[in-house]
Amino acid sequence: MKGCNVMRWPLAVGLAFAVTLAHAANVAVFSDEQSSEVSASLTTSGNTVTVVTEPQIAAGLSAYNVLYMGHNSAGLTPASCSAIASFVNAGGGVVTEWNGVYNLFTSDGANQYLGVGTKCALFAGSVGQGNIVGSNTPVTITNPGSPVFAGLTSPLQLGGGSEFFYLVTGYDTAVWSVIATYDGWALTDNPAVMTASLGAGKVVAGVFDFGDLLGSDPNADRLLANMVGFAAGAVAPPPPPPLAAAMPVPTM
Repeated sequence: MKGCNVMRWPLAVGLAFAVTLAHAANVAVFSDEQSSEVSASLTTSGNTVTVVTEPQIAAGLSAYNVLYMGHNSAGLTPASCSAIASFVNAGGGVVTEWNGVYNLFTSDGANQYLGVGTKCALFAGSVGQGNIVGSNTPVTITNPGSPVFAGLTSPLQLGGGSEFFYLVTGYDTAVWSVIATYDGWALTDNPAVMTASLGAGKVVAGVFDFGDLLGSDPNADRLLANMVGFAAGAVAPPPPPPLAAAMPVPTM
């Protein structure tokens, strides 16, 4: 499995990044390989983070705004899948990275690289592939107006953080909005980032390994913070009112 990053961007850059984010969420992180990197990134961007285990998910997620499902080799159970479904339907948000997307759909696609645990089948569709497409694979932003890509430019290329991709097929186009794509597996315009609503909640599915660059690439950190903010239902604050025109001082 891919190794963890040790680089960290400068503190001044991190603080400036945190100040730019207008919203914070209480995030449960389910990732047994990158929990420290995810936690550091989300904390820097102003969120409150708790690393959770599968039994803790099964016990309920009502204390959180967003569940992040990233690199994982432990997997979920029917009990935790039921808890996630209840959480999202009640208004919670879910964000996935790389093989976290496996848990959202109903079926295994071709050549699946790493799918573990129970498929929660929150949505119809298949998840296949997941292996390397190529380092620095371009992720083309197809909806630049989405808050998920605020502060980011297209194509998004993250070196070793846009390298391994899953392939989602058979999804309901009336349910899912594909807001970024990639080319791979001899196919073009595959979904790279997708959003959907389920009940009162929101789901942001990232199918690639941007988590590998958290803490060493500000664009990866920005993407994660934006995803979490969107899933939490954050709305950009209104612009400040224009400055009032200076009133002339009457002369004596």
